[in-house]
Amino acid sequence: MSKDKKLKVSVVFDSNLLGGHVGVVPKEISQIAQKSKGYRDSDFDVKLYASDVVFEELCNHFYKHFQKLSCSHDERVSSLNTRLNFELTQIGSLCENETRKSFEKMWGENGIVILKTNWRKISVKNLMKEAVARKKPFKAGDKGFKDALILKNFSQNEKVVMSGDSTYTIFACDDNLLKEAFVEKYPNIEIVSDNNELASLINLYFERFGKEQITSITKNAEEAFQNLFANEGIAKKIENKFKDVFANPEKFSCFGYGVFSTKSYDLKGGLNFFSKGTKFLAKKKGDSYRWETLVAVKCSYEVSETSSKFSASLKAIQDAACSANNVLSSLAENKALDIFSGGTPLKTDPILKQDESKQEEMIFLFKVAWESKLTKNNNLTHVFVKDIEFEGRSFFPSLTGYGV
Repeated sequence: MSKDKKLKVSVVFDSNLLGGHVGVVPKEISQIAQKSKGYRDSDFDVKLYASDVVFEELCNHFYKHFQKLSCSHDERVSSLNTRLNFELTQIGSLCENETRKSFEKMWGENGIVILKTNWRKISVKNLMKEAVARKKPFKAGDKGFKDALILKNFSQNEKVVMSGDSTYTIFACDDNLLKEAFVEKYPNIEIVSDNNELASLINLYFERFGKEQITSITKNAEEAFQNLFANEGIAKKIENKFKDVFANPEKFSCFGYGVFSTKSYDLKGGLNFFSKGTKFLAKKKGDSYRWETLVAVKCSYEVSETSSKFSASLKAIQDAACSANNVLSSLAENKALDIFSGGTPLKTDPILKQDESKQEEMIFLFKVAWESKLTKNNNLTHVFVKDIEFEGRSFFPSLTGYGV
């Protein structure tokens, strides 16, 4: 496909990939949004869409998440005030309208267009019949009402989303029944199940690869990384380069103040590696291509807890005085909240002792940057690792992907 041809890519989101249970736009989507602003002056245009149903659901999650964070913050402030005789101000709760404004601003800054539903054209009786018949996306237990509304919303807005002869339409969703319902009704729509896959697909479209080429390239890239992982000993490189991460995991996930435990971690067994998917980044000058693969490492520890103490860092105490608006702003911008920062211990008061041992599993994420050349047959050659970076801890027990 020639780069001289104007190309528009429309992305429609389900709620899970656009904010999940916290309502915050993921950094991968923000990166796509920022990059797409640069596209619009060229012959490549990316537009992001979500239904008003998704908007309302995620706005509600955003509000509840803020309430949870502010409650957690206030508990720690109360503990500091009591133990250290401080007079720090608690955040308290904000009304739903205030968090809604912040949520609307977040969507606006990321260029997400809300697709309005014409509610007069939604037949509750027909929805009831579809639910009874368990027509996709309805499922057992009468679930699927929200998903059905998302599908109806798309049907009402398909001319807006799918306008133009050279448009690719992508539905970003990780719900199997909803994906199947979209494919049945719109077989030409591309379906992606995670945000890295979405970013990779958009980048490949930018290079004007066609659908069949992309399918072939993506498959070959996954195989190329499997070979690269084995041939260049990436597992050993991660293990050696990040010894401190595996030896002292608590160092990378501590709060700034509160009741702490003195713990020791004994790694049991080996490290289990999983690939979480390969993302195409960009074409460099010449015929070199840049890729990125997220690798998860699952570890099992025997954790010994010998004592607990109250600890506070100076920075954490300063951050504890932050306002509700500061917390809300950081949340909307998907920034790490400073109220959970570490620092040099200011004061430590032993308050109890106990001996305890338990098994604990942890998942660490690493980003492997690599490059290759691409042949006319879509095969990857001259593959080599550029860099490996530690991305952080994953706090979700489930781990999908395939072993490497």
